[in-house]
Amino acid sequence: MSLKLEMPSFRRMNGSLVAKAGCPLILAAALAVPAHAAGGLTLVPSIPSVMQRHHSDSSPDFSTEARQRFPWFVSLGLYVPSFTGDNTSNSAGAEIAVGYRYATDIADYRISVRGQEYSITDAFFNQSTIDVSEVAFDALFRFEGLYAGPGIALGSVTGTTNGFTFSGANQTVFSATLGYDISPRLFIEARYQMAGVDAYKGYSLNLGYRF
Repeated sequence: MSLKLEMPSFRRMNGSLVAKAGCPLILAAALAVPAHAAGGLTLVPSIPSVMQRHHSDSSPDFSTEARQRFPWFVSLGLYVPSFTGDNTSNSAGAEIAVGYRYATDIADYRISVRGQEYSITDAFFNQSTIDVSEVAFDALFRFEGLYAGPGIALGSVTGTTNGFTFSGANQTVFSATLGYDISPRLFIEARYQMAGVDAYKGYSLNLGYRF
Protein backbone atom coordinates (compact mmCIF):
# COMPACT_ATOMS: atom_id res chain seq x y z
CA MET A 1 0.00 0.00 0.00
CA SER A 2 1.38 3.41 -0.89
CA LEU A 3 0.66 6.65 0.94
CA LYS A 4 -0.29 9.51 -1.25
CA LEU A 5 -0.14 13.03 0.10
CA GLU A 6 -2.61 15.19 -1.65
CA MET A 7 -1.68 18.82 -1.85
CA PRO A 8 -4.48 21.31 -1.88
CA SER A 9 -5.49 22.64 -5.24
CA PHE A 10 -6.95 26.00 -5.85
CA ARG A 11 -9.42 27.40 -8.28
CA ARG A 12 -10.30 30.94 -9.03
CA MET A 13 -13.75 32.11 -8.00
CA ASN A 14 -14.91 35.65 -8.30
CA GLY A 15 -11.33 36.91 -8.56
CA SER A 16 -10.04 35.06 -5.43
CA LEU A 17 -8.29 31.78 -4.84
CA VAL A 18 -10.25 29.12 -2.95
CA ALA A 19 -8.73 25.87 -1.69
CA LYS A 20 -10.59 22.81 -2.91
CA ALA A 21 -8.81 20.10 -0.92
CA GLY A 22 -6.83 19.88 2.27
CA CYS A 23 -8.66 22.74 4.00
CA PRO A 24 -9.36 20.75 7.20
CA LEU A 25 -5.66 19.86 7.51
CA ILE A 26 -4.54 23.48 7.09
CA LEU A 27 -7.17 24.76 9.52
CA ALA A 28 -6.18 22.22 12.18
CA ALA A 29 -2.50 23.14 11.87
CA ALA A 30 -3.28 26.83 12.06
CA LEU A 31 -5.24 26.35 15.27
CA ALA A 32 -2.74 23.97 16.87
CA VAL A 33 0.37 26.11 16.50
CA PRO A 34 -0.82 29.19 18.44
CA ALA A 35 -2.29 26.98 21.17
CA HIS A 36 1.03 25.15 21.59
CA ALA A 37 3.00 28.40 21.59
CA ALA A 38 0.71 30.04 24.14
CA GLY A 39 1.22 27.15 26.52
CA GLY A 40 4.92 27.98 26.85
CA LEU A 41 4.37 31.66 27.73
CA THR A 42 3.32 33.07 31.10
CA LEU A 43 2.08 36.57 30.41
CA VAL A 44 -0.03 37.10 33.56
CA PRO A 45 1.06 36.02 37.09
CA SER A 46 -1.20 33.63 38.91
CA ILE A 47 -3.69 34.98 41.46
CA PRO A 48 -2.01 33.31 44.50
CA SER A 49 1.34 34.89 43.68
CA VAL A 50 -0.25 38.34 43.35
CA MET A 51 -2.01 37.93 46.70
CA GLN A 52 1.17 36.73 48.41
CA ARG A 53 3.19 39.66 47.07
CA HIS A 54 0.49 42.13 48.15
CA HIS A 55 0.44 40.61 51.65
CA SER A 56 4.22 40.88 52.02
CA ASP A 57 4.21 44.48 50.76
CA SER A 58 1.55 45.53 53.30
CA SER A 59 3.13 43.85 56.36
CA PRO A 60 4.66 46.30 58.88
CA ASP A 61 8.45 46.42 58.99
CA PHE A 62 9.79 45.95 62.54
CA SER A 63 13.44 45.48 61.58
CA THR A 64 16.19 47.32 63.46
CA GLU A 65 16.71 49.71 60.54
CA ALA A 66 12.98 50.50 60.36
CA ARG A 67 12.74 51.18 64.11
CA GLN A 68 15.75 53.47 63.99
CA ARG A 69 13.88 55.76 61.57
CA PHE A 70 11.47 56.82 64.35
CA PRO A 71 13.55 57.26 67.54
CA TRP A 72 11.33 59.82 69.32
CA PHE A 73 7.92 59.14 70.84
CA VAL A 74 5.09 60.73 72.79
CA SER A 75 2.31 58.87 74.62
CA LEU A 76 -0.85 59.76 76.51
CA GLY A 77 -3.15 57.53 78.51
CA LEU A 78 -5.06 56.53 81.63
CA TYR A 79 -3.31 56.21 84.99
CA VAL A 80 -4.86 54.27 87.90
CA PRO A 81 -3.25 54.36 91.38
CA SER A 82 -3.15 50.92 92.93
CA PHE A 83 -2.69 51.71 96.63
CA THR A 84 -5.36 52.15 99.33
CA GLY A 85 -5.13 54.05 102.60
CA ASP A 86 -7.19 54.33 105.78
CA ASN A 87 -10.58 55.78 104.86
CA THR A 88 -9.27 57.16 101.57
CA SER A 89 -10.32 56.63 97.97
CA ASN A 90 -8.39 57.20 94.76
CA SER A 91 -9.57 58.48 91.42
CA ALA A 92 -8.08 57.56 88.04
CA GLY A 93 -5.96 60.18 86.35
CA ALA A 94 -3.73 60.63 83.33
CA GLU A 95 -0.17 59.89 82.26
CA ILE A 96 1.93 61.61 79.60
CA ALA A 97 5.42 60.70 78.42
CA VAL A 98 8.00 62.04 75.95
CA GLY A 99 11.14 60.10 75.18
CA TYR A 100 13.82 58.72 72.91
CA ARG A 101 14.68 55.09 72.09
CA TYR A 102 17.83 53.48 70.75
CA ALA A 103 16.89 50.41 68.70
CA THR A 104 19.18 47.37 68.45
CA ASP A 105 18.73 43.84 67.12
CA ILE A 106 18.02 42.55 70.64
CA ALA A 107 16.04 45.29 72.36
CA ASP A 108 14.95 48.92 72.41
CA TYR A 109 16.67 50.99 75.10
CA ARG A 110 14.83 54.18 75.88
CA ILE A 111 14.81 57.18 78.18
CA SER A 112 11.66 59.16 78.88
CA VAL A 113 10.26 61.98 81.00
CA ARG A 114 6.90 60.98 82.53
CA GLY A 115 4.20 62.79 84.37
CA GLN A 116 1.20 61.32 86.22
CA GLU A 117 -1.70 63.12 87.88
CA TYR A 118 -4.59 61.73 89.92
CA SER A 119 -6.63 62.62 93.02
CA ILE A 120 -7.10 61.11 96.46
CA THR A 121 -9.96 61.86 98.89
CA ASP A 122 -9.82 61.28 102.66
CA ALA A 123 -12.58 60.48 105.17
CA PHE A 124 -13.38 64.20 105.61
CA PHE A 125 -13.80 64.64 101.84
CA ASN A 126 -10.60 66.61 101.56
CA GLN A 127 -9.28 66.05 98.08
CA SER A 128 -5.64 66.13 97.09
CA THR A 129 -4.29 66.27 93.55
CA ILE A 130 -1.16 64.12 93.31
CA ASP A 131 1.49 64.90 90.69
CA VAL A 132 4.28 62.41 89.98
CA SER A 133 7.33 63.27 87.85
CA GLU A 134 9.83 60.68 86.65
CA VAL A 135 12.94 60.28 84.54
CA ALA A 136 12.68 56.65 83.40
CA PHE A 137 15.01 54.14 81.73
CA ASP A 138 13.62 50.97 80.06
CA ALA A 139 15.05 47.89 78.31
CA LEU A 140 12.34 46.49 76.04
CA PHE A 141 12.96 43.12 74.38
CA ARG A 142 11.12 42.53 71.12
CA PHE A 143 9.39 39.81 69.11
CA GLU A 144 8.28 41.51 65.89
CA GLY A 145 5.68 44.10 66.98
CA LEU A 146 5.40 42.81 70.56
CA TYR A 147 7.81 44.03 73.24
CA ALA A 148 8.21 43.84 77.03
CA GLY A 149 10.81 44.57 79.67
CA PRO A 150 11.78 46.13 83.00
CA GLY A 151 12.52 49.72 83.85
CA ILE A 152 13.86 51.96 86.59
CA ALA A 153 13.13 55.63 87.26
CA LEU A 154 13.96 58.49 89.59
CA GLY A 155 10.70 60.07 90.76
CA SER A 156 9.36 62.95 92.82
CA VAL A 157 5.80 63.61 94.01
CA THR A 158 3.85 66.71 95.05
CA GLY A 159 0.24 67.31 96.09
CA THR A 160 -2.28 69.93 97.12
CA THR A 161 -4.85 69.78 99.95
CA ASN A 162 -7.19 72.69 100.69
CA GLY A 163 -4.87 75.07 98.90
CA PHE A 164 -1.71 73.81 100.63
CA THR A 165 1.09 72.17 98.68
CA PHE A 166 3.18 69.31 100.05
CA SER A 167 6.13 67.37 98.64
CA GLY A 168 7.03 63.70 99.03
CA ALA A 169 10.42 62.06 99.21
CA ASN A 170 12.28 61.32 95.98
CA GLN A 171 12.14 57.63 95.26
CA THR A 172 13.59 54.96 92.98
CA VAL A 173 10.67 53.59 90.98
CA PHE A 174 10.64 50.11 89.43
CA SER A 175 8.40 49.32 86.46
CA ALA A 176 7.37 46.64 83.96
CA THR A 177 6.12 47.42 80.46
CA LEU A 178 4.21 45.43 77.84
CA GLY A 179 3.56 47.01 74.46
CA TYR A 180 2.60 46.36 70.86
CA ASP A 181 3.39 48.34 67.71
CA ILE A 182 0.19 48.74 65.69
CA SER A 183 2.36 50.21 62.93
CA PRO A 184 5.93 51.56 62.77
CA ARG A 185 4.55 54.83 64.21
CA LEU A 186 1.55 53.91 66.41
CA PHE A 187 1.76 51.76 69.55
CA ILE A 188 -0.22 50.81 72.64
CA GLU A 189 1.42 50.16 75.98
CA ALA A 190 0.54 48.88 79.47
CA ARG A 191 2.86 49.80 82.35
CA TYR A 192 3.01 49.02 86.06
CA GLN A 193 5.20 50.82 88.58
CA MET A 194 5.93 50.57 92.31
CA ALA A 195 8.17 52.18 94.93
CA GLY A 196 8.62 52.47 98.70
CA VAL A 197 6.10 55.35 98.79
CA ASP A 198 2.46 54.57 98.02
CA ALA A 199 1.97 57.64 95.85
CA TYR A 200 4.10 56.04 93.13
CA LYS A 201 2.19 52.76 92.95
CA GLY A 202 -0.11 52.34 89.95
CA TYR A 203 -0.54 51.22 86.38
CA SER A 204 -1.30 52.92 83.08
CA LEU A 205 -2.60 52.20 79.59
CA ASN A 206 -1.23 54.49 76.87
CA LEU A 207 -1.51 55.21 73.17
CA GLY A 208 1.70 56.49 71.60
CA TYR A 209 3.10 57.97 68.42
CA ARG A 210 6.67 57.68 67.09
CA PHE A 211 8.43 60.26 64.94
